[in-house]
Amino acid sequence: MKKSMIGLLFGSFLVLGACSSEDADSLASEISDNTIVTESNFMDNVQYEVPDSWAKEVAHENLKYYYPEDAMLMVSLEETTGDILEVERQEEFLEGWFEEAEDAELLSQSETMINDNRAFTFQTRQIILGERYEVHAVLMNTSEGFITFSMANHLNSNKDYTNDFEETLNSIVISDSVVSDEEIDSQTPEISDNTIVTESSFMIGIEYEVPEDWRKEVSRENLKSYYSDYGVLRVHFTDDNIDLFDSEAREVFLEAYHSDSGSYEVLSESEITINGRDAYSFDLKQIHSGNEIESTLVLFNDSEGLFIFHELIFVEFVESDEDYSSVFENILNSIVYSDSPISDESEAVTEKEAEESYFDGTDLVKEDYTITITDYKVLQPGEQGNEYGSDSVIAFWYDITVSEDATSTEYNPTMPWMMTFKAIQDNDENFINELRVSSLPDSNYLNTQLVTIRPGGTVSNAIAYKLTDSETPVTLNAVGNLFTNEQLGSHDYDIQ
Repeated sequence: MKKSMIGLLFGSFLVLGACSSEDADSLASEISDNTIVTESNFMDNVQYEVPDSWAKEVAHENLKYYYPEDAMLMVSLEETTGDILEVERQEEFLEGWFEEAEDAELLSQSETMINDNRAFTFQTRQIILGERYEVHAVLMNTSEGFITFSMANHLNSNKDYTNDFEETLNSIVISDSVVSDEEIDSQTPEISDNTIVTESSFMIGIEYEVPEDWRKEVSRENLKSYYSDYGVLRVHFTDDNIDLFDSEAREVFLEAYHSDSGSYEVLSESEITINGRDAYSFDLKQIHSGNEIESTLVLFNDSEGLFIFHELIFVEFVESDEDYSSVFENILNSIVYSDSPISDESEAVTEKEAEESYFDGTDLVKEDYTITITDYKVLQPGEQGNEYGSDSVIAFWYDITVSEDATSTEYNPTMPWMMTFKAIQDNDENFINELRVSSLPDSNYLNTQLVTIRPGGTVSNAIAYKLTDSETPVTLNAVGNLFTNEQLGSHDYDIQ
């Protein structure tokens, strides 16, 4: 999957390199650059808008190119199964990208929202046909597979297509075809007493049973996903407890949990009991990967942390006559706890473990890994490490060591830093000025920034952020948990 898409991308770059701006102009319609055309793509499943003056080439039904001067937009569909929002899929895609790319630097990667669709986005700087380009890629799920929008801009060009690309992204409409009642009935899976398998979750805490024919994907950061014909079950674990019976704590949790998934509506909520343990349940309506979803979110504390069972059912099956909730109830009723209910002593142990995670300005200490900042400096435009930038940057060099008994075996030198640290320049009274990641400031780490670190191993890396002024100190804020935003510490770094 990865290499076929990457091959297509680089084939398109070869076309770009061979096409002069005059050739592209001759292919374009003779109308104003401000004219916009709506494009249908891939069996009318996706629509988006591009300037009509951009020359268009259709390579095949799942691949289109658009050529503004000194740049190229590629839109491609990879017909596959899976979820590009899974961290494991994202890492696989990036690994394939860097295998094929020449002298590529990862500038940034994150999840975002585009017209109620969650998306994975990343930026690179790389050499194409001997010239340096900056590439911004956005990937989204559709019913047919992954759709990718990639914009490549020549670094030495005076043309800036950032706004054009943003307008194209904001115009995207992903619409699945309308399914008739008869088709829904024919697609609705029968609920039967099919074979079940017992799952151990993250080697700690609990065991539970799921139907054997559900496809399982294991992601890092304590997440498992199970795919049925009618939806998804996600089982999360975080090593932080929350007070389930404090309404304010629950509200904070919901906002954090859905911070990257768009709007949601709480239909109902209640206190429940799961095999003798207190739990809390939410019934929700939301948008997930472009689909309308009804879901049930169940939370309960364990001595190790917080468990989250999240069932998502696609709306066409919600509206059918089948009762899919019984399957989820059976899963919840199958949960077996490997420890006794939480005692004051175990709560004290949990608090002690939380206290052992910290950031002091040099060392970030977490359960699975330690990051030690070994140096930092400000690099001016043109200076080594910032040769192609137009802004001054602050660069950090660091070592990351993965624990021998880490709960995940798939840490690389880049992801833990980006998931933990935010760089702030507090120079605006109206908003929090979070700095953007710049290009890799040290070419020594070009080929190791995404390698998998062995348990007990240490790998060095570097990262840089674009400064917005030359005086205000940069603050690194460290958080310990994606769901609760637990603060591990912060430190100010002088840039003068």
